[in-house]
Amino acid sequence: MQAKLRVLFISDVLIRDLDGACRTMFKVLDASSFHQVEFFILSGSEIPPNFAGIRIKTMRIPFNAKYRIGLFSPFSNKAINSAIVAFDPDIVHISSPSVLGGQGVKWAQSKKLPIVTIYHTHFQSYMQYYFSKSRWLQKFSNKWVKHIYRSFYNSCDLILVPSQQIKAELRQIGIQSEKLQLWVRGIDNSMFNANKKDDTYMLKLTGNAKKNIVFASRLVWEKNLQLIISFYLLLVERNMPFNLVIVGDGPVKPRLEKECPQAIFTGNLSHNELSVILASSDVFIFPSETETFGNIVLEAMASGVPVIVAPKGGHLSFVKNNYNGIVLRDNQAIHYLETIEILLNDQKLTTLFSKNALSSSLHFSWDCILEEYYKSIAALYVQAEVEEVFQNSAVLG
Repeated sequence: MQAKLRVLFISDVLIRDLDGACRTMFKVLDASSFHQVEFFILSGSEIPPNFAGIRIKTMRIPFNAKYRIGLFSPFSNKAINSAIVAFDPDIVHISSPSVLGGQGVKWAQSKKLPIVTIYHTHFQSYMQYYFSKSRWLQKFSNKWVKHIYRSFYNSCDLILVPSQQIKAELRQIGIQSEKLQLWVRGIDNSMFNANKKDDTYMLKLTGNAKKNIVFASRLVWEKNLQLIISFYLLLVERNMPFNLVIVGDGPVKPRLEKECPQAIFTGNLSHNELSVILASSDVFIFPSETETFGNIVLEAMASGVPVIVAPKGGHLSFVKNNYNGIVLRDNQAIHYLETIEILLNDQKLTTLFSKNALSSSLHFSWDCILEEYYKSIAALYVQAEVEEVFQNSAVLG
């Protein structure tokens, strides 16, 4: 019987369905037994059932209580270090370039273990939202993030990136090209599909029979929520016969509720509820320019909904303008509204976009994508073993 590959998995936060990054990580973890891989998890979150691991000390992020970061090295703790050594990992998977991630890099390098990471979050693009009132702080923070990126990612042996656009951007800031490998995200077509359409559900949710424009995301400023507010104000100003349905939760939700009093807020939903809303909507809009991939856009497409998206972001790797969706040239509220009016007044065009969106989404099967991940880390392990043999040979020779 083939021995299982052992992977030390390090992540500050690991909460199922918290965000796109966590959903991806759980997809990887949930498939581990099928692929004969064993994980040992170090995380500030509760260790998932059926996995070995240790919950480490973390601190809450002030502006978002659901997110925590590890500031104290778990590797200096004798009990934790002994547990990791007893597990005897073959590979170290580090989820992000955090302080904890940097500590994980140092530990892995001290043990001469290969490091794999998945590029989840485009922190570089967040700075314009965090420091919108200070050009100086934007410039400084961008420079700092790029430095952290180069230090962390160039220390990894394999970086799995979700799109060619992100790959190009990382190369541009100095990440070594040979370490970057394209690894897209997947979708559960049995969950997200056009058969989930339920007009009765939407009628009960909205209380009227108007057309439904849906936006779904974590409600944080870096998702370009200011544009959502501007879009809502246009709807009200022009007395448009549409509902704006906002799905999700986050620290900005109270502000959105205040600015958009007639919008319909669902809060966080289960995957099943989300799939019904997507399939039952008339248009899905997504103005965020900070996505590394944009799973929610793909889920909307799989639900047979026309999508209108921003001109930047990872979603550009699968949204083809005027074929399976619409990519706006200028990310402005008025352009979303004008495009929606054209779409909803042309049933033939709407049907064409829906058909092409459905067809395109079928190429993103999680089974195939997860198999690629496990093949990649197995190859990384073999490569590291071979390199060690040759290095030892050189020393002996």
